[in-house]
Amino acid sequence: MSEPSARRLFIVALPLGAILIFWNLGGSELTHWDEGRTAERAREILVFHDWVTIHLNYQPDFAKPPLYYWLTALLYQSIGVNEFAARLWAALFGILGLYAVYRLGTLIFSSAVGALAAALLLTVSFYLEYARAAMLDTGLLSFGLLALCAFLSHAFLLGWTLLGIGFMCKGLWVFFYLLPLPIWWLTQNRWQALRDSRLYLGVGIFLAIVLPWHLAQYALHRQMFLKAYIGHEILERVQQPLNRREDNSLFYLARLADKWHVWFYWLVIGQVVVGWRGKEGKKLAFLALWILAVLLTLTFFIQTKMVRYTLVVYPTVAVSVAYCL
Repeated sequence: MSEPSARRLFIVALPLGAILIFWNLGGSELTHWDEGRTAERAREILVFHDWVTIHLNYQPDFAKPPLYYWLTALLYQSIGVNEFAARLWAALFGILGLYAVYRLGTLIFSSAVGALAAALLLTVSFYLEYARAAMLDTGLLSFGLLALCAFLSHAFLLGWTLLGIGFMCKGLWVFFYLLPLPIWWLTQNRWQALRDSRLYLGVGIFLAIVLPWHLAQYALHRQMFLKAYIGHEILERVQQPLNRREDNSLFYLARLADKWHVWFYWLVIGQVVVGWRGKEGKKLAFLALWILAVLLTLTFFIQTKMVRYTLVVYPTVAVSVAYCL
C-alpha cells in the first residue's frame, strides 16, 4: 500500500469511527454500573460545588483521579446533565485512540500499517462499546499510547506530560504503557535512550501534573484517602479478587480470542508465517513480547480479573495483525 493510499484509508477510517461511536450516543440509558457511577460523580461536583474532593452517593469517593469527572461536570454546566454529556468525553477519547493506534503503527512500521490497524480496531465491537460508554478506559488508552509513542520518538518531555494526563484519567493503570519501553530498548538495541537527560527531567513534569490533587486529598482526608485510594483500589485488587471470576491462567488469552474473533488467529499465525527475522521481524517480536508481558502481569500479579483490562493491549494487537496482513 502506497503512502497516499494509506492516508486515504485513515481519512476514511477516522470519520467512520466517529459515526460508529457517536451514532445515537445519548439515545439509551446508562446501562453499565460503572457508567452510572461515573455520571453521578460528575453530577455531584455541581451539587457540592466541590472540584477537589469527588463524591458518590453524597459521600467522599476516592476510586480514581478526577480528570474525567471534571471534564464531564464542565459539560454538564454547558448542555445539562444527560446521557450524551456523560459519554461524550469517552467517545472523543475513543476517536483519539484511533489516531494513537495509527501513530503507533506508523512509528514502528509504516503509515500503511498504522492506517490498517486503526481500521481493524473499528471491527472490534468491544472497543466501540467502551468508546460509547461513560467510562475511563478510552482516556487511559489514548493518552497512555500517545505517551508511549512520544517515548519511542525520544520526545520524552511530551511523553511524561501525556503520561501524567493519562494518570489523572485512571491512575496507576497508565504505567502499563511504560512496560513496553524496556522491551523496545532490548529488542531494538536502543539503550542509548537511557543517556538522554530529558528522560529523567520529564519526571518533574509528570509529578507537577499528578501531585497537586493527590496532596490536596491527603491534606483534607488523611488516612481515609490512603485507605480507599491505595488500600482498596490498588492493593486489594492486586492481592485478592474483587469479583467472582474463576482463577484461570488462560482467562485473558481466551478473552482476547473471543473479542478479536478471526483477527486473533491472524495474530498467532502471523508470528509463525512472518517470523521474527530481520529488522522488521524484531519489531514484530517487540509487539508480541509486549502483549505477553501485559497478559502475564494481569494473570499472575493482579488477582481481580476483568475483561476490560485487556483493552490495554488492543492497540498492540491491531498493529501486529495489520503488519501480518
